[in-house]
Amino acid sequence: MASTVAPVARPRLMYLPFRAMAETSRMMLAHSNIEYDDEAIWGAEFQRRKLNGEFPWGKTPVMQLAGGSDEGRRTVAQSGAIARWSARMAGCYPTNPARAALADSVYELGQELCTINPLVNCYTGHNFERIRRHYFTDVMPQALPQLERELERAAAACAPAGGASPFHPGEVYFASGSVEEEKEA
Repeated sequence: MASTVAPVARPRLMYLPFRAMAETSRMMLAHSNIEYDDEAIWGAEFQRRKLNGEFPWGKTPVMQLAGGSDEGRRTVAQSGAIARWSARMAGCYPTNPARAALADSVYELGQELCTINPLVNCYTGHNFERIRRHYFTDVMPQALPQLERELERAAAACAPAGGASPFHPGEVYFASGSVEEEKEA
């Protein structure tokens, strides 16, 4: 799918050296071959830049975007805002407001499921076992059937209008990136 938005100067994504909260944006940009800089920040360098106020809200991910001809670069914070910007640039964000709301809903579920990232990447021993048990006993068995029901409802709602799905077959939307990332972990 080709991007439907005019390109901007090369954006810079800054995040910790993990996939996690920046992965949906990376997937959207890669899907449409949009060039960007991906900078991993860690340790003392992260702390220095945080203290210098380079990260709104004091955390990453952030995306630096070029402003207009009379503006400098702007820093956008929060993974959801960055993912939606990336999806729009990639032509992967629904233009229909109802479909956009559904995509946002699925994306937010993926964000809630992100507990699996530290489970896989950080925890060990007793903490790993405790969180793994909670995640696969309490969280996923409730979340996945709910996701399936919501997608079925959305498909049914689209059927009277001649559509079988809230999304177009074969197209990639940013919401699917959020959920796919959690399934891969």
